[in-house]
Amino acid sequence: LEGQMESSSLDLNGQKLQAVEATVLVNKHRVDFPTARFMQEQSEYLLSAGYNWESREIYGDVTVRQGSLAAMAAMGNLSDQGWSGMLDGTFSLSGTLKNPAARLNGTVSGAALRDYVLGDVTIDASYRDRVLSLNNVSVKQGNGFLLMRGVADLDGEINIEAGAREIDARFFAAVFNSSLETQGQLNFTAQITGKTASPHTAMSLEILNGSVAGAGFDKLYGLF
Repeated sequence: LEGQMESSSLDLNGQKLQAVEATVLVNKHRVDFPTARFMQEQSEYLLSAGYNWESREIYGDVTVRQGSLAAMAAMGNLSDQGWSGMLDGTFSLSGTLKNPAARLNGTVSGAALRDYVLGDVTIDASYRDRVLSLNNVSVKQGNGFLLMRGVADLDGEINIEAGAREIDARFFAAVFNSSLETQGQLNFTAQITGKTASPHTAMSLEILNGSVAGAGFDKLYGLF
């Protein structure tokens, strides 16, 4: 069975999709969408995907052009956790409903966490057999940068390294959703190890020409 679906407007968890077009193939235990496309405001989504309801296998690729993080979270019925920005990239899905695998390659322009503008984020990350691999996560913020790589086994160990140079010192206040007023240039290195469920973080940080809670300084250095 083959069919063509078209709609000028659809609603998905409160998000309005426009210019929806899809080819649908149904064959025994499979349903495939060889080509599909829709718009969400100025965001464009192109996908090719399918599902085998006997084996529960899922497979597909989604290309996103200027996709809003907040809108994508809403479409998936998820919380955006305060993140915003626009994604350009490819999302690949495989495995089964019980044990899915995924990979994301892309760039988030203007990434922000609540009112903290992180910058442009490049992501190469994958998930398989309950293991999250951060192959490369890099952030460009003005003249500064942040890098993160590592692996987290959701049922075992975590080993992630991160480092930053000359980024806005409000970074940690934003990450921990703290109202502590912090200013200056932040440099840090961090290593997260141990059990993923209860990790240990070793960190060294330096803040230059900054202030914390209104107290100014030329240089603040710490080991944690």
